[in-house]
Amino acid sequence: MTNTVEAAWHKILTTTGEPRRPAESPLLAPFAELVLAAHAEPLLRQLYPWTGMWELHFSRCTEIRHTWDIPTSAH
Repeated sequence: MTNTVEAAWHKILTTTGEPRRPAESPLLAPFAELVLAAHAEPLLRQLYPWTGMWELHFSRCTEIRHTWDIPTSAH
């Protein structure tokens, strides 16, 4: 695992579950559980994780043009 992948996982793990609005979204807790479950899987932990719109994505590359050939974990 590269330092870039480790840093991406660290960022997602430390910021997931933090409310971004005054009213807490009902998706925060389930999304945090999804992230923790994905991080617990060694094969997924090797991939670059990124999130958007309550979806957890994985990529084989760490650059901005992420790969889309790995199924997403839409919540």
